[in-house]
Amino acid sequence: MFFRAHSKNVDESAPAEDEAPEAALLDGTSGLYQEWYFERRLREEVARCARYDRAFAVAAWEMQLLPEEALPDEVVARAVAIIQRKLRSTDLVARMERARFMALLVETPPELARALAYRLKSDLEVGVHSGKGPWKAGYAAFPQDGVEASALLQTAMRRLKEDVGPSL
Repeated sequence: MFFRAHSKNVDESAPAEDEAPEAALLDGTSGLYQEWYFERRLREEVARCARYDRAFAVAAWEMQLLPEEALPDEVVARAVAIIQRKLRSTDLVARMERARFMALLVETPPELARALAYRLKSDLEVGVHSGKGPWKAGYAAFPQDGVEASALLQTAMRRLKEDVGPSL
């Protein structure tokens, strides 16, 4: 699904909305949205949910790699297939870094976001056999974990980094 909402916040590193062809929004390897677009949509979702008193969440998954290690394209493709199969078409999924994926979970309460993040982590561990490190997961819910995009990203990343327990 292609979102064409307008943002009051301008991201200098991103093309202007009217200048960005749809292909510029997508990561070439994964076919998922790029980080800049995810962050733009996250800011827009914060504003929408604050205005209408709605809940949403973000979830993050990352395969632990060594500093110079790369995630092979076939591993990325398997991870993307699993993530997209488990999420709704209304959720926006992005590749944030070489081994990190995030989803904007529209109209999702905190308990469901947590369960989804860790259940999908289990699915990634089972479905993506790469010989690389383990998968980690994190999540953050609006407004419980923050009312700004940056606070939600920080909470999701802190939970991802602290994730040492077994999957659900």
